[in-house]
Amino acid sequence: YDISRTEQQSYIVTEWLEGQTLDQYLQRPLSLPDKLHLLQQIAAGLASAHQAGVIHRDLKPSNLMVCLPAQQVKILDFGMASRQRRLQQQAETEGAGLPPMMSSQLHTQWSQHTTAHQIRGTLPYMAPELLQSDIDATVHSDVFAFGVIMYELCYGVHPFLRENADATMQAIVQQIKQPPAQSVELPQSLKNLINQCLAPHPSQRPTDLSKVAVFLAKLQQELLQRQRLGIWYPLVRWQFWAAMAPIILVFSLWLGQQSVDKQSLLSQGKTLALQPFDNLGGDPAVQQFLQGMALSLSQDLAKIGQHNQQVWVLPPGELANLKEPSLKNIYQQYQTDLIISGTLQHLGATRRLSLNLHNGADGRILKSSELDLPLNGWDQAQQQVRQELLQLLNWQQPSDLTLSKGSATSDEAYKAYLTGLSYLYRFDYKDNIEKSVQALQQAVGSEPNFEQAHYALAAAYLRLARQPDSTGWLVKAEQMLSQPSLLSQKDNVQWLALNAEINLVKSEYNKAVELYLQVLSRTPTNADSLMGIASSYQRLGKNDLAEKYLLQLVTLYDHWYFKDALALFYYESSQLDKALTAYKDLLANSPNNSRILQTIGAIQFSLVDYDSARRTFEKALQVDANSSNYANLATVYFYQKNYQEAVTYFQKAVELKPERYLLWGNLADSYRWTQQTQKAQNAYTMALQLLENRLVKAPNRPALKLQKAIFLAKLGQSSAALEQLPALTTPKMKITAAQVYELSGFREKALGLIEQAVSEGYQIAAIRAEPEFQSLIQTDGHRISLLHN
Repeated sequence: YDISRTEQQSYIVTEWLEGQTLDQYLQRPLSLPDKLHLLQQIAAGLASAHQAGVIHRDLKPSNLMVCLPAQQVKILDFGMASRQRRLQQQAETEGAGLPPMMSSQLHTQWSQHTTAHQIRGTLPYMAPELLQSDIDATVHSDVFAFGVIMYELCYGVHPFLRENADATMQAIVQQIKQPPAQSVELPQSLKNLINQCLAPHPSQRPTDLSKVAVFLAKLQQELLQRQRLGIWYPLVRWQFWAAMAPIILVFSLWLGQQSVDKQSLLSQGKTLALQPFDNLGGDPAVQQFLQGMALSLSQDLAKIGQHNQQVWVLPPGELANLKEPSLKNIYQQYQTDLIISGTLQHLGATRRLSLNLHNGADGRILKSSELDLPLNGWDQAQQQVRQELLQLLNWQQPSDLTLSKGSATSDEAYKAYLTGLSYLYRFDYKDNIEKSVQALQQAVGSEPNFEQAHYALAAAYLRLARQPDSTGWLVKAEQMLSQPSLLSQKDNVQWLALNAEINLVKSEYNKAVELYLQVLSRTPTNADSLMGIASSYQRLGKNDLAEKYLLQLVTLYDHWYFKDALALFYYESSQLDKALTAYKDLLANSPNNSRILQTIGAIQFSLVDYDSARRTFEKALQVDANSSNYANLATVYFYQKNYQEAVTYFQKAVELKPERYLLWGNLADSYRWTQQTQKAQNAYTMALQLLENRLVKAPNRPALKLQKAIFLAKLGQSSAALEQLPALTTPKMKITAAQVYELSGFREKALGLIEQAVSEGYQIAAIRAEPEFQSLIQTDGHRISLLHN
C-alpha cells in the first residue's frame, strides 16, 4: 500500500490479513462444497498470475491464507516467483548448480529445496520434470503443485509426502500416490481433474487455470443444489448446466435500495476528496455557506477530473455520511489518494484561507498555499479559491468546460445559495433537504436572475421527490425549470440533465433517454448522464444498451464506484455468472463492504444455497446493522421455514425504516405463517396505506399495481385484488399474479400462469420454494413436474 520513512527507519505498508494458513485451516471439518470454494479461489488467483506471465514456483498450503470469516483465499509469498520471460536468463546466470539442501525439520526440510539444476521450491509440491531435467519452472509446474493441494483437500492425505526427501522425490517421479486413510466419495469429474493436474508429463496437464476455476465453481453449485433440492434436483440439473441461470424468487430481497450516490467508494484508481473547510473563528455567520463553498468547488473539480479522465472526485454526499470527516477516516473509508483540507480565519478586514494537499495514506502535507479573501464578495471569492486549488493540483481548467459561476450581485443571495448547497448534500438530519430548499428559495427571492440558485433549487425539489411518500415536489422541480429565464436555455447541459432525471423519476424512460443522449452528445464523458441513461435503458428492458453504457463508464473511469454499478446491473438483470465474477473482484478489494456482501448473499439465496446466504447476510449485518441487512437475513429464515426468526428480524427492519411498504408486507407474511392473524392483518393494512402513497406519485407503474393486488389478496379482498392486475409482461410478474389467483381461489388460472412463466424460462425450483404455492403443489404437483417435458 505504501513505502515511506520515519526518522531513520524505512518501512513498507502491506495488507493486514486475519485468518489461518490453509494447512492450519484444514484442521477443522469441511464439506466438499467448502473445499471446492477454496480451490476455485486458488485456481482463479493463479490464473491471474499466469496471465500476467508470473510463475509462483512455491505453491503450498502454508503460502495460502484463508481470511476469516469470509473464507477468502489469498495467495502469499511470491518471493520465489519469476516472470516466464526472465527464467531462462536467470538459469544461465546462476551457475552450474549445487547439491540438494536437506534438513531434519519438516517445515525447513521441504522449504527452498535446491536441486542440482538450481530450481528452487518446496519438494513435496514440485513437479517431476523439475527433479529430472534441467528445465525452468512453468505454468505446468504450478498446475502440478495445485493438483497436489487438490489431492490433499479432497482425499485428506498428501499424495507424495514420505518419511524423507529421497523417498518423496522417488514417489513424485514414479507417480506413487498415497491412498486415503478411508474411502472418500468424490464426483468422477473431480477425480479426473485431480489426475490431469498431477499428470507426469507437463503437456498432459491443464494449461488454463481460469477454466479450472469455472469448472470448480460450477461443480460446487451443483453439489449445493443437490443438497438443497433433494429429489427435485434432477428436474433442474440440465437448466443449471445450460445457463447457470439464477433462481429468481418472488420474495423481495433488499438489494439496491440504497441510491448509487450513497454507496461506499473504494477506488482502484486515483481519487480526490475535498474536506469541508474548517471555520477557525467559529463565526456562525459564515459556517454553513463555507461548507457550501467546499461542496460547490468539489463539483467543479469533479467536472474537470472527469473531463480530463485524470481523477475521480469523491461525491460531496459521501463525506456527509461520515460522522467525523477526518483525514484518517476519509482514507480508511474510501482509500482516497489525495485529500484537500482548508481552514478560514479572520485577519482584520480580510479572511485568510489556508489550503493543504495531503497524501491520503498517511496525511502528510504535499503542498500548501494561502490566500486572503475580502469580507464580502463570496461570488468572486469562490472563483479565486478554485483557481488556487487548480494550481495546488497542477491542473489546467479546460476552456470548453462550463463551471459554476455566480450571477448574483447580492452577497446575501450568494451566501444563501452556498448555505443551501451545504444542506443539500448532507444526510445527518431528516430535515436537511427542507433547510436547503428554504435557503435556496431565499437566494432566488433575493436575486431573481441568479441562475445557479434556480438550478440548485430544482435539484433540491428533485431530491425531495425521490423520498418515499413525498408528493408535489416533482411538479415544483418541473415548474422551476419551466421559468422563462431557464427555459430559454433548453440546450444548456445542466437544464437537459435535470430534465432527464425528472423524467427518470416520473418513469418516462424514453423521454429520459432522449434527453440523456442530448447531454452526452455535448459531454460524452459525463458520468452522471452515462449512469442515468443506463438506468433508463435497464427499466425499458433494453439490457444490452444498459450494459453498453455501464461498460463505457468502467472503461472511462476505472473505479470501484462504477464497477459496483455494473455488477449490480448484472445481478438485477439475472446475468448471474457475470455478477459473481464482478462481485468477487470487488470483494477482494473491500472484504467488509456491506453492499457487496448483500448482493453476494442474494446470489447465494437465488441459487437456493440458504446456509451460505445466511452466513453472508450475518456478516453484512455485523458490518452495518441497517434495515436492508435485517430484512435480508429475515428473508433467508422465512424460506427456511423458520418463521419466528423471520418475524424477529423483520420487526427490527421495520423499526429502522417504518416508511417502507415492502418491509411491512414481509413482516405481515411472517406473522401469517406463525398464525398471528390479527398482527398480520394490521401489517398488511399498514403496507397497503404506504403503497397507496407511492401510487399517488406513480399511478400507472405496473410493479406497484401488482404489489397492491397481492396485498389485497392476502387481506381477503379478492375482487379488488383481481381488478388491480396490470398487463403481465415478464415471467416474474406472471408468478406474482399466479399467487393472487391462488389466494383468490382461481387455481386453474394460477396454474395457467405458472405454465406460461415456466415456458418463458422461470425456474421450477423457485416455484416449489414459494410458500404461497405449497397447497397447490400438494394437490397439483404432478402438473408442475410435467412442465419439464
